[in-house]
Amino acid sequence: MNILFLTYQGDLGGATRSMDYLARGLAARGHTVYFGCRREARLWDDLSGSKVHLAPMEFGRLGGPAVRQIDNLCREHDIQIVNAQSSQDRYAAMRAKLVHRTPFKLVFTRRQMPDSSRLSGLLTTLCADRVIAVSRAVGEALAGRWVARRLIEVVYNGTPREKYEGLDPAGTARLRERLDIPEGATVIGCIARKKRQDILLAALPWLPPEAIILLVGPGRQPEWDSILDRLRPKQRVIILDHEERSLLFYPLLTVSVLPSLLEGLSQTILESMALGVPVVASRWGGNPEIVEEGESGLLFEPLNPRDLAAKVNRLLEDRELAGRFITRGRERALVDFSVERTVENTERVFQRLLEG
Repeated sequence: MNILFLTYQGDLGGATRSMDYLARGLAARGHTVYFGCRREARLWDDLSGSKVHLAPMEFGRLGGPAVRQIDNLCREHDIQIVNAQSSQDRYAAMRAKLVHRTPFKLVFTRRQMPDSSRLSGLLTTLCADRVIAVSRAVGEALAGRWVARRLIEVVYNGTPREKYEGLDPAGTARLRERLDIPEGATVIGCIARKKRQDILLAALPWLPPEAIILLVGPGRQPEWDSILDRLRPKQRVIILDHEERSLLFYPLLTVSVLPSLLEGLSQTILESMALGVPVVASRWGGNPEIVEEGESGLLFEPLNPRDLAAKVNRLLEDRELAGRFITRGRERALVDFSVERTVENTERVFQRLLEG
């Protein structure tokens, strides 16, 4: 197949990593894969030198110059499938198909819980040939926004095993020294972009006073400083900006917390599980589809800091339970949610669309 992926985003975050894994995986299976994105996007640099062909795109209002760029690229390279990943590129692809009548099958992928209007859902139903939802929760939310159920197929995000191989323990040791985190310390952390970490901070009155709270990704936020000023917690709180080698932080954690209300299917959860860190996540979006309650992690009620603290404390007090979560979590991430499954299932969606 000749496939064109599109995104106007492609910067930091789990969605960008998921696009990267998928494009590389399909190219490795012999398909001709193009990726249209901004030259300055992180994704452009990450895919440079791979088997994926890069195409510069200029997205803008109503699609911008990307509309003509998509049309030209599709006609020149006989593109059969265009897979748009985010809002601006979805509009650009729709306009290329409707205005220029470019002959391709249009697939939208929705990677987060949607907050779009029903009008947007109706437009999707009229223009898209398929909609890939990265979890059942995302699919149900789309259907509730007037996206036709017949168009929706669930393909879970995956994570590649090789991503976790060869991680340098000395790198984690240097982080431990830099952050002055003693061996054996209780570290409760969240390694992610801004994902409602304020709920974790609000839970501090009910968490062990000797614990260290580690937030890596968003950097300091004014509203978080307000919470800390009000609570004056006994715990030591470390807040860091995004760091390139973020995987090296996971071995520092005793418990990984994800309080998000955005997740379609979380790379943070998959990374935590793959690296042997037990997970406590909000019961929201696709989180319950990865975290099997009481089997591979614990779920707390969204926006409820007391419940979050109760679940974290349960893990800290029951190390046997935490050990079971670590064992099952690795299997969950590296087998059940392998990137190979994501690639194979996406390939099947595309092939059925072309055959049908």
